[in-house]
Amino acid sequence: SEAARRCRLLLLVWILITLESRGTAAMKLIQKEISKDGGRVSLVTEDAEDLWTVYNLISVGDSVRATTIRKVATESLTGSVSSEKLRINLTIKVEDVDFDAQVPMIRLKGKNIVENEFVKLGAYHTLELENNRKFTLAKPGWDSVASELVEKACDPTAKADLAAVVMQEGLAYVCLITASMTLTRQRVEVSIPRKQGAAAMGREKAINKFYDQVIRAIVQHID
Repeated sequence: SEAARRCRLLLLVWILITLESRGTAAMKLIQKEISKDGGRVSLVTEDAEDLWTVYNLISVGDSVRATTIRKVATESLTGSVSSEKLRINLTIKVEDVDFDAQVPMIRLKGKNIVENEFVKLGAYHTLELENNRKFTLAKPGWDSVASELVEKACDPTAKADLAAVVMQEGLAYVCLITASMTLTRQRVEVSIPRKQGAAAMGREKAINKFYDQVIRAIVQHID
């Protein structure tokens, strides 16, 4: 139909536009003092690719300092005990690293290694690293691979995104492709009736609905 053809044409225009390389904000380097003998960097991630880079940068045995939420028990003068959640700075020695691409977020589990008013030395805690939050990573030694990862991630000219739509009848994936990973931003699925039979009457309406939802997904997730 004419409506379906217009939808297909509009979708094609969007795909041609979004399949262009786009520069993105680089990870922010706040402080850098590193050498082969050790040192630290303070960073602020901007997007999921930055977090993926940090995930590959952090190793078991490294230490990470970040702001976190911790439930703390306090005792009053009368002896009653209550608990409250406090935002504190905590430094842990990393024992486990997990990357959650859906949030996106990095979860770091380890023991507290810096004396703190609210958390005992050696107590376990899980830090959550999210975008736009500063953290400090310290390594016992920085090799060329780790140094290069930081350098590239913090270089705006080295980052580019590619948007793509992978599509078949009734099913589409709106994706963001970077140098190191592919992120599915949205899955679009609409049931399309067959060309024959009684259900065929609703086929054109379903196809138009499908293309409309794909276009909405592109507009929402690709700027």
